[in-house]
Amino acid sequence: PRNEPWGAAQSVLQGILQVQKRKRDKSHEKNSRSFWDSRKRIETDDGDWFHADTKYPSTDNLQQEQQPSRHVILVHGLESNSNSSLSQQIAQACIRENMKVTCLNFRSCSMGDVGDVLLNDTPGAYHLGFTDDLKHFLKLNRAQFPNEEIYLTGFSLGANVVLKALGELGTSAVSDYNICGAAVANAPFEQERNARALARPGINRIIYTNALLKSLKAKAIEDGERFGIGNKNKNNAETLMTAADATNKLLFDLPRALAAKTITEFDDAFIAPIYGFQDCWDYYKK
Repeated sequence: PRNEPWGAAQSVLQGILQVQKRKRDKSHEKNSRSFWDSRKRIETDDGDWFHADTKYPSTDNLQQEQQPSRHVILVHGLESNSNSSLSQQIAQACIRENMKVTCLNFRSCSMGDVGDVLLNDTPGAYHLGFTDDLKHFLKLNRAQFPNEEIYLTGFSLGANVVLKALGELGTSAVSDYNICGAAVANAPFEQERNARALARPGINRIIYTNALLKSLKAKAIEDGERFGIGNKNKNNAETLMTAADATNKLLFDLPRALAAKTITEFDDAFIAPIYGFQDCWDYYKK
């Protein structure tokens, strides 16, 4: 358990204070990809890709065939990435224990060398239950390093992805991937309840919800433009078409996504239809 700062009764305020505390800690390199020793672009079976950034306990591991026997795979939260102070401090804690650590960047979340967001190649990107990329990486890593002990960790949305993946893998998590343990933080176990809390007036909505919506809407606009299913006029949502990908199978309502005032409204217009859920509540349940 962590010691909460005095007066930080609201969960979002706790998060803000924790971020400020991490910013004062110079053990990580803020907004710098140079923290990580290597980056791999992982191609996926559905024609997309994601980045895996790895940190080693010592630079000797970059030059030797022998790898650390323990490998932590970290999954970040909503609209975060491997550049975040939390991701890098978790990595620091792992390498102090002589563990290799790899942060998996969700699609459209990884940062380039100049701080630019690197967008993925298909509509959408990821969601609370999107375990495909984690399981794909586990399979590739097992083939390359069959003797590694694997440990999974994640925070917020990433925590949910880790737990869901373990449930889907069942006993094969051990037999096929040698997963030896897992630890997560702030998993959104009851997303329906969380969604309603984020939608209520107050500090949650002012700070957390609005910041996330700004980032999510920007990516939705990019999807509309890149896949020929809308335009980039942020001030005229009426001109943005209901969107479909090249196969005409996945639809999302871009005007409604841009008009969303809550995460729930955005998920209902964008995430749910792209990934085949009936609506946002069906998405949260599944």
